[in-house]
Amino acid sequence: MKDKFRENFEVTAKRLRKDYYLYVVFHWAPACRQAAQAPTLNILQDPGTLDWQPIVKVEHYRLRQDSIRHPVEPKEDPSPYRTSP
Repeated sequence: MKDKFRENFEVTAKRLRKDYYLYVVFHWAPACRQAAQAPTLNILQDPGTLDWQPIVKVEHYRLRQDSIRHPVEPKEDPSPYRTSP
């Protein structure tokens, strides 16, 4: 879905050029409003000409708790730590 959105955005931005606008709101999150930063609206004409950089998606993995059957117990060396003579 995201790739289709990006592809559609690029095609439309190139086709419409000066008639294509991207509306971006900064400081919209509640944390920003608590820090006394008012939301600002930025209107970008012809956003297809901007220097867009791809973002590489980071994979996340989840391990179900019941999938761990035999956890490893941490083991310490039984010998005492050496101290300075």
